[in-house]
Amino acid sequence: MLIPICSAAVFIRNATYDGSVATGTDANWTWMRNNAPGDSHDNLATKVYSGMTVGNVNETDIYDEHWRGLVTWDTSDIPDDATVTSATISVYGAGKMPELGVVNFCVIDAFPANQLAFVDRDYQRTTFTRYATDMPYDSYNKNTGWNTISLNSLGLNNISKTSYTTFMFTHSADVDNTNLTWIGGLDGD
Repeated sequence: MLIPICSAAVFIRNATYDGSVATGTDANWTWMRNNAPGDSHDNLATKVYSGMTVGNVNETDIYDEHWRGLVTWDTSDIPDDATVTSATISVYGAGKMPELGVVNFCVIDAFPANQLAFVDRDYQRTTFTRYATDMPYDSYNKNTGWNTISLNSLGLNNISKTSYTTFMFTHSADVDNTNLTWIGGLDGD
C-alpha cells in the first residue's frame, strides 16, 4: 500500500515587527534617494509609511522627506526541506499621496541591522531588487480593504526557513531611480 506524502501546506503569518525608516533632509530627489543616510525611524506605529515622499511646497523639485516601510515575519516554522511555491503579502491601505504623480507600490529586498528593531541607517539597506510585480497606483486600496501582492521567484527564494523574513515597501520611482513628477502642495487622498 502506498501512502502519499503531503504535497502542500499553507502557512499564514501575521507581521512580527514593522516600522518605517526615512530621511528628512530637504534635498533634490537624486540625493535623497541615493545619498541620504537615513535620519529617522518609527517602529511599531499605527501606520507603516511605505514610499511616502513629501514635496516642499516652497521649492520646486525639493523634497522634505521620504519614508520606506519595513515589515518582518517569523517564518522559522516553515520546514527546512519545504519548497515555497507561492506566497502573498497583504497590506491594509491607509492613504495615498498624489503629489508625486503616479507611482506604483513596490515590495523590495531589505537588510536591516536588526530585523526586530529598525534604525535610521536601515533606510539605505536595500539593493532595490523587486520581490513582486508592482501594484499600480490606481489599484492600491486606501482605507477600503486589503492589498494582496504575490511574491515573484526572487521574493520566494528570500523567505527564510530558519529565522525572520523582512521586506521593504516603497514606490516605483524610488526603485527605478527615476525623477519624480513634482506637483507639490497637494494633500494625500
